[in-house]
Amino acid sequence: MSNFLLFLLSAFSGVLFALSWPEIGGLTPLIFFAFVPLFYVESLFTEKEKNYKWYHFWLFFYTPFLVFNALTTWWIYLASFFGMVSAVLCNALFSAILFWLFHKTKVSLGKRRAYIGLIFYWLGFEYLHMQWQLSWPWLTLGNVFSNTTSWVQWYELTGVLGGSLWILLVNIVVYEIVIGFIKKKNNLFRFVSLVALFFVPFSLSYYLYIHNEDTGTPIEVIVVQPNIDPYFDKFGNLTSEEQVQIMLQQAEAKITPQTKYIAFPETAIPNGIWEHELMEDPSVQAFVSFIKKYPEITLITGLSTFKHYLPGEELSETARKFRNGDGYYDAYNTAMMLDSSLQPQLYRKSKLVPGVEKMPYPAIFGFLEKFAIDLGGIAGSLGSEKNPKPFKAKANSITTAICYESVYGDFLSQFIRQGSDLLFVITNDGWWGNTPGYRQHLHLSRLRAIEFRRNIARSANTGISAFIDQRGNITQQTQWWVEDALTGIIYANNEITFYAKYGDYLGRICGWLSFLMLSYVVAKTLNKTQQRLG
Repeated sequence: MSNFLLFLLSAFSGVLFALSWPEIGGLTPLIFFAFVPLFYVESLFTEKEKNYKWYHFWLFFYTPFLVFNALTTWWIYLASFFGMVSAVLCNALFSAILFWLFHKTKVSLGKRRAYIGLIFYWLGFEYLHMQWQLSWPWLTLGNVFSNTTSWVQWYELTGVLGGSLWILLVNIVVYEIVIGFIKKKNNLFRFVSLVALFFVPFSLSYYLYIHNEDTGTPIEVIVVQPNIDPYFDKFGNLTSEEQVQIMLQQAEAKITPQTKYIAFPETAIPNGIWEHELMEDPSVQAFVSFIKKYPEITLITGLSTFKHYLPGEELSETARKFRNGDGYYDAYNTAMMLDSSLQPQLYRKSKLVPGVEKMPYPAIFGFLEKFAIDLGGIAGSLGSEKNPKPFKAKANSITTAICYESVYGDFLSQFIRQGSDLLFVITNDGWWGNTPGYRQHLHLSRLRAIEFRRNIARSANTGISAFIDQRGNITQQTQWWVEDALTGIIYANNEITFYAKYGDYLGRICGWLSFLMLSYVVAKTLNKTQQRLG
């Protein structure tokens, strides 16, 4: 087969990935075949590797992941062109490296062990990708089921990495069946394995779906979607006070005697407020007046805050110096809870978007910060929460995921283990325009509902605000680019799922096994080299 045909076949694999993805093609079953062309190209490459140059491998195996990333996350450019380019190029490279490791393991240890190695490498990296500063886990394989949540109710046991494992196993078996046909081998065992790989997960998911209903104490919540244009009005034409009044009027129109919580979106108060002067801010005072009028209601809202470091106080790595004078400060994307005690609780966003809210590894990439990060005139990366913990309300413990944080199951599981029985998501998805981005973001929250068996109340400035039940079903939602407010019931649930208790244990296990596998590969390769030289 010519190099050009191999290139087309590998690119076709990237198209299959993209077509399977929610809000792109939405043809979810294609994910179970997306690796098959890559496995075939890799087998041909291995057979005649001596005939290829080093760059052929990267041409064949960087291309599909480049196609996949570009077709599914191109919309990032509407918020940050640098962020889009970085996400597409880097994530494609990471996936290509994983496939290179699979190839090297196959050459050294054989095909069967290489398949096991691929599973270790892939799941181990997906876990790492949720932890380090270059994190962008939007395309974690298990996320592909975010719009077919009835298939993966067992995520309460495994989280999304269980979905990634399922995808890899099915692709391996499907490829072996194809090769079996080509080589006229007995495929009975492979067919039985494939049937089991579908029957068991689907049966378990169906069982969990019909035996799981919303449980806990019912609570009435209002989510507000003010639909304030993030490019023109939110940080420019409208003052914070004007925006707060718009949102309070929306909420007040929906209040009933049973309303307990009202959720406002990310950066509902866009102007930066010094945290030591928080209660003196006019926008916060508007919330205080509202609470005094409705003392049984607790407010959850987003805002931008600043912290002024006192002399001698330890500085964070994101602390920046005042332009005109001595001293340092940090800027945060913050969530606030306010109830009738009038003692505000603050949580600063911990999972920051690389290249948009924070420059990863500033010692290495810090020189790019002035080109990549635009925070409305604020120079430098945002600060983050050092000790994340849920809000403590009168009767509940509340997790408030700010925008991008709703993608991180393992991160949010720590809040559940700390006793959180309610889950809110506050976001501003209008940066991406009317593209697949804001719809994908909504669906990713559905996976969190399954993992933790928590209802989700989601307030978006622009995008889609919604209520999600404990099985991941969207029970109510707003329309795109429409000012609206929804009243819904969520259930305060204290149960701790297996996944909430242990987090991404599959990723941690595979991370360690990857290290052992790679050590074995390196040792065996060195031993072969010594034998040839000897």
